[in-house]
Amino acid sequence: MQRSLNYLLNNKHMFIKNAQNIMSFSFNYSTKGIKELINGHKIFKQNIYDKSKYEKLYEDQNPKIFYISCSDSRLVPNIITNSLPEDLFMLRTIGNYVSPKSNSESYDATVSALEFALNGLTSITDIIVCGHSKCGACKAIRNNLKDDDSGKLKHVVKFVADNENTRNEANALLEDEDSVKHFLNRNTVDVNDENTIDEVIEKISVVNQLKNIKTYEFVDEKLSSNTLKMHGWYFDIKSGNIEAYDSIKKQFRSIHD
Repeated sequence: MQRSLNYLLNNKHMFIKNAQNIMSFSFNYSTKGIKELINGHKIFKQNIYDKSKYEKLYEDQNPKIFYISCSDSRLVPNIITNSLPEDLFMLRTIGNYVSPKSNSESYDATVSALEFALNGLTSITDIIVCGHSKCGACKAIRNNLKDDDSGKLKHVVKFVADNENTRNEANALLEDEDSVKHFLNRNTVDVNDENTIDEVIEKISVVNQLKNIKTYEFVDEKLSSNTLKMHGWYFDIKSGNIEAYDSIKKQFRSIHD
């Protein structure tokens, strides 16, 4: 007992410092961003929160759409689709990436979300993979990002390596102007234009994530039994428009066509 007491007394400054760090981590609301969120929550409680509706939501969820999108702050699924709580079961990852099936037994958070959406919930009828314009993750794929010696971006570099096929497919497509016109559903394109190159990579990435998702047997079974549909979407930040991939015509076109 005395030894324990001596240890506590001798290390009291360490315990105080650790306690201060924990408090700083948990309760520091001094930054502008956090203050704006707290104020936003006040507005939500005063003007939006419906007690009876949220008490019902508390009991269960029955979303029909599993919405996979990029983590980018400019893409907000509920806003661009005018959807409500419970409408979308969401997964947000860098570059809206879903890893294909592998023989590894290691834990994968994105696959866990996919499993839960389709095997844990019984209400999902559709999967949407939504990419967007000016995607930083796709820019990294295009530039074949390499990490420096610091290792600060080692997982992003792994993401880029996993998506090498997207870069290669985009480069091959961009060699044929007519193919790009068809894929983008445009009358004219400039295959040397930076925005065009980015858009091709971003849209090919969407298509490839759909392919990755199909590598899971439980997904393919639902698709084969016609109890599940998959959709590839692309949100243009500047125009606010959404396009969808037509797997028959092999091109993107407006969801309102």
